[in-house]
Amino acid sequence: MSKLTYVVKTMSSLEIAKLCNKEHRNVMADIRNMLKDLNLSTAEFSAVYKAENGQEYECFNLPKRETLILVSGYDIVKRAQIIDRWQELENQQPVIAKPKKERLGHVHTIAKGMLSMAKAFGLQGNQAILSADKATRKLTGESPLELLDITHLHAPVQQMTFTPTQLGQQLTPSISAMKVNVLLFDLGLQEKVNDTWLPTDKGNAYAEVLDTGKKHSNGTPVKQVKWYSGIVDLLEQHHKPHLQVV
Repeated sequence: MSKLTYVVKTMSSLEIAKLCNKEHRNVMADIRNMLKDLNLSTAEFSAVYKAENGQEYECFNLPKRETLILVSGYDIVKRAQIIDRWQELENQQPVIAKPKKERLGHVHTIAKGMLSMAKAFGLQGNQAILSADKATRKLTGESPLELLDITHLHAPVQQMTFTPTQLGQQLTPSISAMKVNVLLFDLGLQEKVNDTWLPTDKGNAYAEVLDTGKKHSNGTPVKQVKWYSGIVDLLEQHHKPHLQVV
């Protein structure tokens, strides 16, 4: 049976500022000074909130002990307002958190769905990962990258990309885009889907699919496949055996 975990109630620096009729930046400064004097890490209480302009800013979430220590330096009326608010919080039903294993399973499921969605919209590589991570954080409050202690993503090796026409011009002798597509098909790197050439699972390592911004008559987006420069040698090797020796 899963062990239930009760969430510790906290009061945000925003709420403290509102109740005490103080500017939030001043409350933030008071909290930093208090935590420094108590030899406590600010990271332990740090959080973010989204302002009306859509931007995210830092705030603090304080448990009861730290909240009362903070307002002990404020006037009596402000202290009374904070104490009254804490009594309201304590009279509320306790919040029960999902067990860690169950919570992480939920985050994993959401992250996979967001990554698939990002790729469906044409995002690739690190861009898809970062977009999925941001969306997962919004939906679950958890960042998969932070849970995995991933602080940065390695940039993929940058390669020039070419259309089949451009690839054909680099082969010796040069060939048409139609023949390049046949070579790519013979190598198992692409296949036709609804009259459009798209990379196979094997071909995904050599290509990227771009959204042209145009649409077919049926409303589906027009995709363009571009191939990395590293595929030229592979095509050359497959192309030469087909040349006639004069």
